[in-house]
Amino acid sequence: MAGQAPKAVGVGVALLLIAICVVYFFNSRENEVNKPQAGKDRAAQKDQVVIDEVLTGAGVTGEEAKNEAVTGEDDVDEGVIRQIVAKREELDQTVWSDEVTAQKYEEPFIGLWDKMRSSQDQMNELADFTFEDLTIGMPGEPTRHDHGIDAFQCDNGTQTFDPDQWEKWLSEWKESGLRIVQSEWHHSRFEPDAESPRSDVSFVLDLANDSEQAFYNVRGKLVVHWKPLSTPASRPEARSIEATDVKILKRQAAPIFEEAATLKVNTKSRLLLIANDVDGDGLSELISPVENALYWNRGDFQFEQDTLFEVPPPPGLGFSGVMADFTGDGRADFLGAGSNGIVFLYTADENGRFTARAKPIFSAKDIREPTVLTAGDIDADGDLDVWIGQYRQPYSGGQMPTPYFDANDGHPAYLLRNDGDGAFEDITESSGLTEKRNRRTYSASLADVDDDSDLDLIVVSDFSGIDVYTNDGTGKFTDITGERLSDRHAFGMSLSFADYNADSKLDFFMTGMSSTTAKRLHQMGLGQEEFEDYQSNRPEMGYGNRMYLADGQDFNQATFNDQVARTGWSWGSTSFDFNNDGYRDLFVANGHNSQKTAKDYCTSFWCHDIYTGSSKTDPKLRDFFEMNRKLNFSDQGISWNGFEHNVLLMNEGGEGFLRIDFLAGVSSEHDSRNVISDDFNGDGHMDLVIRSREPVNRTWSIHVLENKDDSDGNWIGVNLEGTSRSGLGAKVTVKTPSQTHVAPIVAGDSFVSQHAPVVHFGLGSESKVEEIEIQWPDGAVVKIPSPETNRYHRIESADIKEPKAAEDSES
Repeated sequence: MAGQAPKAVGVGVALLLIAICVVYFFNSRENEVNKPQAGKDRAAQKDQVVIDEVLTGAGVTGEEAKNEAVTGEDDVDEGVIRQIVAKREELDQTVWSDEVTAQKYEEPFIGLWDKMRSSQDQMNELADFTFEDLTIGMPGEPTRHDHGIDAFQCDNGTQTFDPDQWEKWLSEWKESGLRIVQSEWHHSRFEPDAESPRSDVSFVLDLANDSEQAFYNVRGKLVVHWKPLSTPASRPEARSIEATDVKILKRQAAPIFEEAATLKVNTKSRLLLIANDVDGDGLSELISPVENALYWNRGDFQFEQDTLFEVPPPPGLGFSGVMADFTGDGRADFLGAGSNGIVFLYTADENGRFTARAKPIFSAKDIREPTVLTAGDIDADGDLDVWIGQYRQPYSGGQMPTPYFDANDGHPAYLLRNDGDGAFEDITESSGLTEKRNRRTYSASLADVDDDSDLDLIVVSDFSGIDVYTNDGTGKFTDITGERLSDRHAFGMSLSFADYNADSKLDFFMTGMSSTTAKRLHQMGLGQEEFEDYQSNRPEMGYGNRMYLADGQDFNQATFNDQVARTGWSWGSTSFDFNNDGYRDLFVANGHNSQKTAKDYCTSFWCHDIYTGSSKTDPKLRDFFEMNRKLNFSDQGISWNGFEHNVLLMNEGGEGFLRIDFLAGVSSEHDSRNVISDDFNGDGHMDLVIRSREPVNRTWSIHVLENKDDSDGNWIGVNLEGTSRSGLGAKVTVKTPSQTHVAPIVAGDSFVSQHAPVVHFGLGSESKVEEIEIQWPDGAVVKIPSPETNRYHRIESADIKEPKAAEDSES
């Protein structure tokens, strides 16, 4: 099999060199075409200068903060690219030869997957798959779950089909009204025996019977024994296939979620998305600050687009931010950090609008890729402090995260203390947060995870995982990650908080990337000898999501973590009780880069990219990475964790989770990023908003999904918007006769997204609440005895007992 690699790589070299010439030509032409034009509008120039001056207060300019991807030499060194490709070819023939073979044997399933996605009749494509015999287990008696979901384990004897019998069986399915909606096929294991190679292929089939309004989710594993190849160039054909560990979920009812609004906007994947009630009518608006877009919620899922900032940041400036009341007037301001090094504040006017120019409040030249801002009162002085986390794009400038499993080589994070008078001081070093401040961070939140009434810091980073720092109450932090946290490694993307096991303690959840390729490579024992730690950390890094349950002072991975781990290349996440049964469910946004084919770039990443280069920029590697990306994605249409589906994990009484996304109507195949849960129509059922990209036309949209659940669970909500004290950092506790519910109000949790400062609790059959308590880090408190259920309770400023009054009332 390895003998085929030189030809393939040789073609790759030629394509790379052609791409180099094309890019060089167009870059030269672009330099000619894009010369400054004379006669620009002078008034527009003047306005832009004023805006730029506001946001470049310390002299940090766009030029100084220029992305490292475009730095370095301009000339492409073809010789260096040849050397890199030749080295990879050599490794494919030696170290990775079994993986090259494994890719050859996965091609029939990639072809099947591609054909099924493009076909109007996916049953026909499945019937045409070549094999000699197929053995399938028959379903046993069902187990009943909530929402009328029946689960069948296919362990009630087996049935073996030849191709004709298989085709007839599928035809009977079709005649009964059953159709395949979507599927996934992942090559998880390979044994490269020359006489009888074996593959394990994990599969998912989502089917629907429209006339019966029935939906089916089928998951399992195919053990495939292949025929010997007649020639090295022959296409592999399956001899026998055995379907094992097959489980079928069935639900016969209308989907729980339905798309209620789609906002077609000129948007990109990593743009901040915020839910916040700007006009105080009890319904959250949607806000996309980088696009300068405010979508008014007019009720009944009607959203009207408006501008957010009357004087927006400079065009082209990348920034992230957080909405919260930084001025103590009860209105949500916007604090942002730009890629030009400026941290700026827009203060809201009496109508909650941003009509004034932004005010620079801090600057640092190494703020270049701010990704997450979170806020909370870390020192109990009554005002909001700010933590800024940054990402650093891998491949950019020819650098890679090093080591890929514990990278601390990005742009630095900052902790800024608010002095209460509009000034912010850098206290990163004095607070004890310098050692790991260079993580490539995506998400972070300030929340009281150790239950000592101050805000701790939880940071989730790509190419590393999770770090947890406890606060001593004065803004001094201690890293407890290695001491009190189990299994921290992941390609960390987002963070979510809830009491998942219903023990009245706050737990948290981190999304990561579950990699079939990493699993297969580890099973085959492949790796470069001089990088032993790269191989030993591969299973943990490719495992996926991790749920940490509070256990005394420790946070241990849940015993049922496998049920929530392997959701795909996961991004945003949100914890919410979609069915009001009193247990927090999870929604996870999935999918990375879906192109023309399901053939996956992941092998190149695990076999070559993680070993290439270092943390330092390298113009020669930059050129190679750019050409390699163009060749694989643009020219060949290869995906990277493509065509994955969004996931809804239903909490089953705090004892585990059941994946029901297709049955619930939320398993979109789009590449999704942002996700927020919110009750957009105020009916007590939590809805979803997702920003995603369509695989075919590559356009991004915001999708609002209405929760149409008809279960009769009770609920209660608490709204902290509009008070004289920001809700961020507050902890809300709801006590019923049988259970105590807890939830924090945080920012920075879901990927590049911010939830509204509103907490919703499902209560199940409980119709009575004994008390609601809201507590802030400085000791301020609100207590509401015997609150009415099935409604939201808006907290007013007069309801809040300030710290001294709260202490007196307790004494």
